[in-house]
Amino acid sequence: PHLKEAARNNKEIRLSAVCNSTGKKADEVARKWGVSYVTNDYRNILGDKNIDLVICATRHSSHAKIAEEALKLDKNIYVEKPIALNDEELDRVIKAGQKSKGRLFTGFNRRISKHFIEAKREFQGVAPMSILYRVNYPFSEKDHWSYDVKEGGRLIGEDCHFLDAFQFLFGSRPKRISGVLIPPAGVVVHEENVSVNIEYVNDSIGTLFYSTLGSFRLYKEYIEIYGAGK
Repeated sequence: PHLKEAARNNKEIRLSAVCNSTGKKADEVARKWGVSYVTNDYRNILGDKNIDLVICATRHSSHAKIAEEALKLDKNIYVEKPIALNDEELDRVIKAGQKSKGRLFTGFNRRISKHFIEAKREFQGVAPMSILYRVNYPFSEKDHWSYDVKEGGRLIGEDCHFLDAFQFLFGSRPKRISGVLIPPAGVVVHEENVSVNIEYVNDSIGTLFYSTLGSFRLYKEYIEIYGAGK
């Protein structure tokens, strides 16, 4: 919707193409948003000289590959989180980005929400700080593709949002990480119920509490920020 609004307000912006593994879904999206053409091969989009910006919202295991290829072709690219599943993939994307005329943007959306921007402003320059971030997410689709180890699992695919929020608020590099996990057994199906503590170079501490054992009636996210008497 935001892209369509941008195109409506600026005649130089045009939604050009959409790619999906199945033609039917791609055709539905094309008709809804008025794009020029559809394809089931993302390389057709990367190779289109008329396309300046690519949005990658595929499954996690393909993010690094598509981002690297797009940057090598000097495309601007928005990649949904996570940008990579391991250090090797991430290194390749970074190297491609350093040589590219295109720009890379990763879809960590907490740091651009008005609430986090206001929190950042309130605690700008404060150190040390202490943050507790509680996530209650009793996700019912236990066979969802995001649980697949090949896709990074929930720890990489979901928790990266909250760890990036720490990074944004603290403005410091992590120096030590520790955590505990409830192992899968009985009602616990996957490795996702965790408590993670991160110590930062500026002596701040962030604690992520992520649970799927609660109720949907409780809000998904809750964050407490402490520092400078606030």
